[in-house]
Amino acid sequence: MKNSKRALCMILAISAACASFAACARPDDGDTSHLTGNESVLKIGIFDGGLGHQWAKNLEADFEKKYADISFEPGKMGVDVVINAQKELFSHDTIAASISQNFNAEDIYYSCGSFGQENCQKGLVYNITDILSEKVYLENGELADMVYNPETKKNELKEGAEAPTKSIFDKMRSTERELYNFSSESIGGKEAGYYFFPYENSLSGFVYDHDLFEEQGWLKYSGIDGLPDTMDEFFELLDEIAAADIIPYTFSANQAFYYTSALRKAFIAQYEGFEEAKLNYTYDGEYTFSKDVLPESVAAEYPEDIKKNADGSYTATITPENAWILTYQPGKEEWIKFARRLVDVNYIDPDCNKTTMDFMGTQQQFVLSKLGKNGQKRIAMIYEGEWWENEARDYFTYTGGYGTRDFRFFPLPQIEGQKDASVRSLAEYSEDATAFVNGKTAVPELCKLWIQYSHSESALENFTLQTGVTMVYDFDLSEEQQNSMSKFAKNVYKIKREASYGVTVFRETCPFESHPFWNICQSGGAGAEVYSLNYTAPTFNNVSYGDKYLIKYFFEHGGKGNSVVTAEQYIEGMYKYYTKENWTAAYNSWVGK
Repeated sequence: MKNSKRALCMILAISAACASFAACARPDDGDTSHLTGNESVLKIGIFDGGLGHQWAKNLEADFEKKYADISFEPGKMGVDVVINAQKELFSHDTIAASISQNFNAEDIYYSCGSFGQENCQKGLVYNITDILSEKVYLENGELADMVYNPETKKNELKEGAEAPTKSIFDKMRSTERELYNFSSESIGGKEAGYYFFPYENSLSGFVYDHDLFEEQGWLKYSGIDGLPDTMDEFFELLDEIAAADIIPYTFSANQAFYYTSALRKAFIAQYEGFEEAKLNYTYDGEYTFSKDVLPESVAAEYPEDIKKNADGSYTATITPENAWILTYQPGKEEWIKFARRLVDVNYIDPDCNKTTMDFMGTQQQFVLSKLGKNGQKRIAMIYEGEWWENEARDYFTYTGGYGTRDFRFFPLPQIEGQKDASVRSLAEYSEDATAFVNGKTAVPELCKLWIQYSHSESALENFTLQTGVTMVYDFDLSEEQQNSMSKFAKNVYKIKREASYGVTVFRETCPFESHPFWNICQSGGAGAEVYSLNYTAPTFNNVSYGDKYLIKYFFEHGGKGNSVVTAEQYIEGMYKYYTKENWTAAYNSWVGK
């Protein structure tokens, strides 16, 4: 999903919203024959990015009919669901302003990222613990046969009906159950519990044209689906693709923040191990540096926290005060070397940094490169997210139609020296896109019923069949349903659902579990991108770290008229920047010393 213009001016956002909410009128394609005009209104805001909003439209009329005979407000009968799909006007700042001022706010929001714990503290988010914990589903995942009682505000089982045994919690992936459960302390003294529920958790990685790979005989390796299984084989393949006068890969450098951070996190997590990589955000745990990795002078800085082992290694207790030493995790250097090698002028689409090449332009060029018009070279891969094919639907009209071409994710091959040699990975990129209920909604019971309805087995199936994206809840598509999906969506479903496929999915560290200092500075040697500890872009060895998206930086400083920055230069500058002195100054400033 793409969220441009994230930081809209609040005044402009609100004034623009006045015009935009003409969209609150029901679109022409909605079935309104069952409505009388005297219903309670449930307003649902959906970030209209790669997933679109048709999945919700598919549920709308049936939901309205289900509760047509229930009075939720005095003098009204039934419910009218109004779906408002927006992009720029649904940035987090704009949503917060709308709720705060009670100005054309929606009742439920499906956002493009994490709305933030600070908004829970401000009372802008509704505590939905009871909604997520109520047993309303049968073993098959469908809603039990119940009737909503507006007087008791409870779902009541019909006489003789099978009792429900599952809640949304029971369907939710265990990691989300833990991450989304806030303590009172973490949300400024507000009531502990759940304020968000997972919406989008999408894979991110290289997507390759499987048809092209088969035609060219490139699926000849021992890895997954005949792909390269080592980094040497991976770059051997890129050389072979380039030698065939085909562009190995493209990505939107203008939206580098959507891609490079996910690739970095997957790479480092695969190399270091997930728990070790997560330390870069939590600042809480132990890390063992192999012999000769952590300089003795650095270890001596923290005699209470860093202990030398008999084999010459060091075990460090990571805290917010010393987290900068994670810069010395060897996975960081390996990532920088990989990124520098990847952004070779012979591998990357030379057009990817043009001002006209936003994510949609990049998708279009990748899809239509098959036609070879106007001298356009064929492109073998694109770095994208799970949503991309649904987002690029219209472009397939000229190359066989949506869903007819075979695209698949290309898992990262083995990285020499990685902790577990068996891991082949992809990133889960979403920045933990969440959904939530407006803390000031006038119709909390309607919100509850919609959320429960939209997490039934059939509703979750509808979501995946419509968008191609698999959510983090327990549901299963039949073989017939899978066969109705695009080949790419089937590949995604297989990766997420079949452990035997051999791909480990590393989720991006949830903002909810990151240390507050990281949330503000986004620092701690969290990869090769050197985040500024004092909000001033540092420069070492004539290397500017102002642009923290490493692949874009290397692309812009990679030759053919541009200044060349080597991996070694970047690594040396990183170590000069992350020091105890710089870190302590930034940390003390944050804590107010």
